[in-house]
Amino acid sequence: MADWIVTQTRRQRLEATLQVYTAKVDTPTRKALVPLSRNAFLTLQGTVTTCATIRIAVIISFNIHRMLLIIRPNKLQLFYMIMVPITICGSAVRVYANFVSGINLLSFAVEECLLSLEIVSTLTCFYLTRQYFKKHGCSERVKKMQDKMSKGLLLQLLIEVILNVGNSLAFLGEYLLYKRIFDLVNGKAIVIFNMVVFMTLMWQPVIMGVLIRWIVSGLFTSEQERRTTN
Repeated sequence: MADWIVTQTRRQRLEATLQVYTAKVDTPTRKALVPLSRNAFLTLQGTVTTCATIRIAVIISFNIHRMLLIIRPNKLQLFYMIMVPITICGSAVRVYANFVSGINLLSFAVEECLLSLEIVSTLTCFYLTRQYFKKHGCSERVKKMQDKMSKGLLLQLLIEVILNVGNSLAFLGEYLLYKRIFDLVNGKAIVIFNMVVFMTLMWQPVIMGVLIRWIVSGLFTSEQERRTTN
């Protein structure tokens, strides 16, 4: 719900900016569906931003934890000692950046770093896990689970790349809008495109949740349950 309100407010502000620049009016006539003061919007957006940062960190942690659990179980504690401070710092910087007026280069830079780290971690986990199972013998069931995990990681990687590219294009469009590098038609197209990207990004947790559930399904099934199923 908070994601949706922030998205609607951002859309209204983009359209208001477009209206002011193209129609040369001092006060835009468009109103947000859920009216929010600037402080309320920034507070809500800060909360959403923090949750988004934690969400990315959880996905990264899930992939690396799963890989280390197979390859280097003794490195798990060290990993979390590094990951937790990075997550806290990333959240703090993005929340601070939300209170900076205008185009948020700092918040965008942090978000892109986290998304890039998510992509790199997924690709690394995919490669190292496959290499490990190639070098070590394993049962047929483990091979099937490993293949399923690999397919899941590739799908996850594809989703992350698409969302990252979409997010970058949306920010570029917003930047061009604020810099008045557009005409009326292109300005409206930017608002529509950004709205589509923001609404799509809202579904990322659901998509990733379903994908992760599919990857781990059957992994924790007991031997007795497997025999009953067979």
